[in-house]
Amino acid sequence: MALVTFDNVSKFFGEVVAVKDFSLEIYDREFIVLLGPSGCGKSTALRIVAGLELPTKGNILIKDRVVNDVEPKRRDVAMVFQNYALYPHMSVYNNIAFGLRMRGLHRREIDRLVKEAAQNLGLGELLRRKPGELSGGQRQRVALGRAIVRRPVVYLMDEPLSNLDAKLRVQTRAELVKMHRLLQTTFIYVTHDQVEAMTMGDRIAILEQGLLQQVGPPQEVYDRPGNIFVAGFIGSPAMNMFPARLQTRNGDLFADSEVGSFRLDAQQAQGATDASDGEVMVGVRPEHLYVGGGEGSGAVSATIGAMVDLVEYLGNEAHVTFSRSDSTLVARLDARVKLKPADMVPLTVLVENLHLFDRASGRRLA
Repeated sequence: MALVTFDNVSKFFGEVVAVKDFSLEIYDREFIVLLGPSGCGKSTALRIVAGLELPTKGNILIKDRVVNDVEPKRRDVAMVFQNYALYPHMSVYNNIAFGLRMRGLHRREIDRLVKEAAQNLGLGELLRRKPGELSGGQRQRVALGRAIVRRPVVYLMDEPLSNLDAKLRVQTRAELVKMHRLLQTTFIYVTHDQVEAMTMGDRIAILEQGLLQQVGPPQEVYDRPGNIFVAGFIGSPAMNMFPARLQTRNGDLFADSEVGSFRLDAQQAQGATDASDGEVMVGVRPEHLYVGGGEGSGAVSATIGAMVDLVEYLGNEAHVTFSRSDSTLVARLDARVKLKPADMVPLTVLVENLHLFDRASGRRLA
């Protein structure tokens, strides 16, 4: 059952298009992530659900009820902001308890809920402190606690981890996933961080310039990006992309580029027939470039001669930047593969790992 529905929603600020023709069904108890670069419309979409922005056109439904004209406090949602939005003169305890008092809960019930949330978020020893006496990470956890105790039908989170340091971000990320499992309710989470999206979401909805680009489980989006934008945005290092032209030789279809010539397999050749004027973009992820003769017995492969430009060792792996003609390729290699700048290296890619996109429209060629 769809708990929250965006029904052809658009939001304009004067001539600026924040969200355009956005349709999405978010299911009960789902953890969905709205992902995209700054200015793509993800936070605006979240604020429309909260009632902090009104859609220019289209409808927002919560539990099959149109809520366009419903006040934020009557939508049964709780929002966690990027900038904490805590009351500086109140203690941690009172910040968390504030919303419960406004709803008229009994003092003992408020005390139980506040202390339970504080324990889950590691705030048990900080309840008497004020926000000015807390670190950024502690303040963010207070903001999370304030939302959690309300037990709304939907939690809305707008980049809540962006102000945390790397270690605390990983820890809080895991806590949020556990919290979602414990609360058994719907989370709508906004971020520009693809690692957060991949590790936390049941599904990812990717936006760019106010338009929904693709929706799906994290691994599906990674393995089968629907267009050039998604292919380049998901994955770090980003997918290698280079233009190519389709040519038929001796009954086989090739994608010819300045990087190399790739003989397509039967499935790729069938999908490539939809390419506009035979112009395509070829993509290969950094982990699918191998040094030497490739992998797999009898696999169709292509070898590219390239020169090492830069080697970045990250402990367990190395990111190596290669140049070939006027193109740049990045490979994710085992750190035991020792390379240095100016080395000439044969790189192999299995053709089955290539991604093909129509160059004109940007869409994936099946």
